Amino acid sequence: MEGPGQGTDLEKNVGTGHGPDAVTRIITFPSSHDTTPSTTTTAVPRPRRSGLLSSLTVVGEIEDPRAYSGRTKSFLVFVVACAATSGPMSCGIMFPALAGIEADLGCSATVANLSVSVFLLGMGVSPLWLAYVSEHFGRRPVYLVTFALYVLFTVLTGFSGSVAGLLCFRALAALSAGSAQALGAGTIADIYVVRERGHAIGWFYLGPLVAPLVAPVLGGLLTAAGSWRNTQWFLAALGALVLVLLVFCLPETLHDLKRLEILDDGARGGRREPTGGEVLLHTLADPLRTFLFLRHPAVTCSVVFASLNFGGLYVMNISVEYAFSRAPYRFSTVVIGCLYLGNSTGYILGSIVGGRWCDAVLRRAQVESGKAESVPPERRIGVNAWTGAALAPLGIILYGWTIDGGLFWFAPLVGTFLFGLGTMFIYSAVTTYLIDVLPGRSSSAMALNNFVRNVLACAGSVLAVPAIDALGEGVLFSIIGGLFILSTLLVLAIVLKGDEWREKAQRTGVAV
Repeated sequence: MEGPGQGTDLEKNVGTGHGPDAVTRIITFPSSHDTTPSTTTTAVPRPRRSGLLSSLTVVGEIEDPRAYSGRTKSFLVFVVACAATSGPMSCGIMFPALAGIEADLGCSATVANLSVSVFLLGMGVSPLWLAYVSEHFGRRPVYLVTFALYVLFTVLTGFSGSVAGLLCFRALAALSAGSAQALGAGTIADIYVVRERGHAIGWFYLGPLVAPLVAPVLGGLLTAAGSWRNTQWFLAALGALVLVLLVFCLPETLHDLKRLEILDDGARGGRREPTGGEVLLHTLADPLRTFLFLRHPAVTCSVVFASLNFGGLYVMNISVEYAFSRAPYRFSTVVIGCLYLGNSTGYILGSIVGGRWCDAVLRRAQVESGKAESVPPERRIGVNAWTGAALAPLGIILYGWTIDGGLFWFAPLVGTFLFGLGTMFIYSAVTTYLIDVLPGRSSSAMALNNFVRNVLACAGSVLAVPAIDALGEGVLFSIIGGLFILSTLLVLAIVLKGDEWREKAQRTGVAV
């Protein structure tokens, strides 16, 4: 078994840089085996700690982050989960405020919805680069710089006096906030071994999922108390608190950095440091290589499956504000904010149960096979994912027809709850699976997943109102539910063919 942070023999030989076949870049990937952390914890002296302002952290840095105590690991998950609330909070808090933006800036409902759409798109794009930077230079510097920028751009959003200014600063804030979810999954991969990650991922996603629970309620209250701008002051204050938490409580957890080194393959045969231009070129261009993961069917199937559900989520979120603010309901912004409690409760329950369920499915597979360390990651996808795949379309179709018929407000909320519960069962399984099949590239895997899902969510939030006006909620959400049902074929393909796909990728020299 390979030790923590070690790669394959081939990767070690490449890393020496000797001979005419030496490559121009070195990227070492850790083993995918469920390695056991060292029983001895070696603390890093404060002057030698890694990362920006690292001497300020009250949680000490250690050589093998997987050797942290269970209590310390749980605390670090709490820290990154708090950071991951910023993006969803910034989206959810705007839903009850959309009507206020229309009135204040004199724009249509579709244009006001763009304040959500551009944020989703920005959160999808930036992690591609931020994840790459974190894997080469560490997690901590990326967390700190991006959150400082998030606070700045959120304040500027609150001062916006035009639609153009609003959309511009919302986009910049989103580019900054996009770091947390991709890097958070990476942090969990740094400190947990494979058999523990599903449970940790479930708790981590409580952060992004608590935000949609409280954000619309806060958005309604803050908007009713004065203006939609109050939401931005609140977000800036919350971001500043998270930044303080990151500065003092989050040590660097990634010690096996992917070295960006330029090797001479000429007469000298030596290793040299990259120039500034070479570093800039690699930093700008190499993150786009993340899309090459989509060549692998296992990655493509899991990303598309999760992203379709996420896109449907944002169509439904826009619909809740749009439908309940009009006849026959005509609810106030505060009441509309409270109506998001249905799906948010489903998200939280699904996250807690789904993460534990995911690990339980894997443990059962390990017991059945008698091979605790070599069970294929596809075995995470069992009855947990199939239950989610049934609940999500059922919930969204139920929501569509009850809201279309103008039924009592509680009936659509049953649909949103079932949808939220099913979506998180799916997401817990797929997220952990992606981390397992792309060892050493967990942040890049999540960045790719976030990009695809946020592009679909962006499109859904833009098209939601025109589609509702053209088709009605019943027909629209039946179509979306039908797409969910068809997408379960992707899960079936992963279960039946995933192991074969990964073996083929390894035979052809591609690490997936």
